[in-house]
Amino acid sequence: MTVKEVSKILKIPVSSLHYYENEKLINPKRDKNNYRIFAKEDIMKIKCILILKSFNFSIAKIRELVTLYETCDSSSESRTLAGEMFEEQISELERKKEEYTNLINLFKLILLFEKPKDGEEKEADKLIEKIYNTYIKKEGE
Repeated sequence: MTVKEVSKILKIPVSSLHYYENEKLINPKRDKNNYRIFAKEDIMKIKCILILKSFNFSIAKIRELVTLYETCDSSSESRTLAGEMFEEQISELERKKEEYTNLINLFKLILLFEKPKDGEEKEADKLIEKIYNTYIKKEGE
C-alpha cells in the first residue's frame, strides 16, 4: 500500500506517516522508485502508535515500546522492561480512572441538588473537598 492509501484508510495526514518514519517508529519498505510500500504489519504498527498517542504516550515512550517489541522474545530482558513500562501506564490509567469516577460522582450529586438536613454537610461538599485535597491542593503546594 502507498503512503496516500494508508493515509486515507487511517484518516491521518501523509505528513504524520513521514514523521513516524523520521522518528524511527516505522520503517516501510521501498519499491524500485524509492516509494514507500506499507505492508499489513506496518499498518498494524501505525494503528498501535495511534492508540498509544491517544492515551498520551510520548513519541519517545512509543519509540521505546516499538523497539522493545521488535527486539524482544519471550525470555528476554527487554520483555521485562516492556512489562514494567506497561505497569507504569496501567497505574497511571487507574489513577485517572479514580479521578474521573470522583468527578462523575460530583456531577451526579450536583445534579441532584441535594439539600442537607440542618447541621449536615452535603455529599457534594464532601466530594468537592476530597477532589480538591487529592488533586488540586497537591499541585498548588
